[in-house]
Amino acid sequence: MSDDGRLGRRSPEHDEVEAMMAGFDQCSHVLLALRGPELRLAAFNQPGADLVGNRTLGLPLREAFADLAGQGIYEPYERCFATGEPQSMGVWRIQFDAPDGGRGEAYVDFTVTPWKGAVGEVLGVVGEGRDVSEQVRAAQAAEARQSLAEQTWADVPLLVRTMQDELLPRALPMLPHLDVGARYLLAAEDDASGGDWFDAVVRPDGLVALVAGDVVGHGTSASATMGQLRAVAYERLTSTAPLPQVLADLDRYARGVPEARHATVCVVELDPRTGAGRYCTAGHPPPLVVTSGRSSFLPPSGAGPLATTGDLAIGTFTLPSVNDLVVLYSDGLLERPGTTPAASTVELAATVGDAAAGRGLALGAPVRATERVCQLTLEIMTRTTGHSDDITILAAERTAPPEPLRLTVPAQAVFLAEVRDRLGRWLDRLDVRALDRIALTHAVSELLANAAEHAYAHRTVAGEMTLELELTGTGVIAVAVTDQGRWRPPSEATTDHPLPGGRGLHMARAFLDGLDVHGTDHGTTATGALRPHRPAILLTAGTVAPPPRHEPSFEVVQRDDVLVVRGALLGGAADELDRALRRRTAAGVVAAVVDLTDVTHLGSAAVRVLHDVITTDGTDVTLVAPYGTPAQHILDLVRLPHGTGPDGGPASF
Repeated sequence: MSDDGRLGRRSPEHDEVEAMMAGFDQCSHVLLALRGPELRLAAFNQPGADLVGNRTLGLPLREAFADLAGQGIYEPYERCFATGEPQSMGVWRIQFDAPDGGRGEAYVDFTVTPWKGAVGEVLGVVGEGRDVSEQVRAAQAAEARQSLAEQTWADVPLLVRTMQDELLPRALPMLPHLDVGARYLLAAEDDASGGDWFDAVVRPDGLVALVAGDVVGHGTSASATMGQLRAVAYERLTSTAPLPQVLADLDRYARGVPEARHATVCVVELDPRTGAGRYCTAGHPPPLVVTSGRSSFLPPSGAGPLATTGDLAIGTFTLPSVNDLVVLYSDGLLERPGTTPAASTVELAATVGDAAAGRGLALGAPVRATERVCQLTLEIMTRTTGHSDDITILAAERTAPPEPLRLTVPAQAVFLAEVRDRLGRWLDRLDVRALDRIALTHAVSELLANAAEHAYAHRTVAGEMTLELELTGTGVIAVAVTDQGRWRPPSEATTDHPLPGGRGLHMARAFLDGLDVHGTDHGTTATGALRPHRPAILLTAGTVAPPPRHEPSFEVVQRDDVLVVRGALLGGAADELDRALRRRTAAGVVAAVVDLTDVTHLGSAAVRVLHDVITTDGTDVTLVAPYGTPAQHILDLVRLPHGTGPDGGPASF
């Protein structure tokens, strides 16, 4: 009797089929079989179900795996069935509906091979995938320990990468009605890089100009020519010259520089408030717009490359609603190995539309649509084909302006933490980059601390102080701190101190692009401005983790031979630091290392303490402030010596 209780003998064919099915299901790799032109799911093994959950047999690929939409997953399977050729995809990042009901992410190295019949006809396809998430994340962790320069530029010739880094914009404007994002990816081959450029410029009349260009050729010569054209375009766009004159001047310049002839450029001029736009495609691929959730290409304006026809025709378009986008790009995104420009344009429109809508690789994706479009378009469109030319992508989205911030609190130091918390949440909504956040937060803290200390010093009851911030149409954050008191002169407040007074105002002025303090008998107003920027990301599709949204409590702890300081060093915390330092150094006798890595704010009072201990008392104190931390920026500003590594020496990665 057989194992299943039925009489009879198992045939060799039955044993062979059972062995194949067992091998299929017990294979450590993910396996799936898809049959027919609709690629209906015929079989799916257990490792696949463990990774992405059970799927319904008999459904077409796009229905059985509907949660993979927008990630470019379906196309390799469809291409394999249509051509009968295997598709080796390499390692892809995928996101899916996980078995636990959440959203999962994995890195899978997979291939697709044709499933052929007895006479070679294609019956379907077989997909094989290997989950390599642990290996990829381990490699990512190792890369994160490297310096940014080493991580970003490791495989690019020094001269070309230096020129690109110096000639391309490092930052983009931050505006209340328009959000801008960009990526620049150098060519995979060393001798094919250089020549693309992009820019985003706020014009004197409040319009915003977006530019993407491409110089004929590669290498240092193309990079140098690109730099010249970008400089001319930037100078003209920051003038009051109308757009046709800007284009004519750029064309005339190109005629005088042989290397610039036949360069292509796309210029878009957009009114962020109304969405009305004009554009010129001088031999360059036309912009892509996303309106009402649908992506489409604008028609070419009819202009030829620079220094050719001289006809720089201008077209018009409209982004009618908030959240509509316009996307500029270079032909390196369309002319990838193994693809045709026609197929790439279709893929580009679909990929941008999915990214803008938050479809596809949504888990952990940037909140801002422009960043999603730039990051995911590069990742999805190049991970199969690679790229043989530089790729530029520049996206701009109409946005609703952020509400200004206005806070009024009692003029007492105890309320500064509450103000910093509200300020931090306002900056979160603007997605302000870390460096600008550090500068603005410290400047505001110093201005408020001055008001709290000096404005009502001659009164028995403290009054109020008000903070106002607004992102203006010119791309600056306007800052105002007001009170109804009268600040004491800095010299009066610090006559018992060997250092000149006014350190807090000096620090605030250094962090802002301008500061004016105006006092009357009825109060004092300090006004300043900071021009924040979006990072223009070169040669990386990675994202920067958002800054922490909570402020750790202040503390000073002894860890081995190191004094570790955390939290905000403002007000009374500076006195506590002073006492801790004097205890640790035995009043200047014993050497000490002070780790400021986790300090969120380093106020002027704390700077004074550190300055006294190091320069006045002559104590052997080593300050540690790694690159990018708030403490590092402050110590650089006030020129206090410090190290960036864990032992107080240079950072090692």
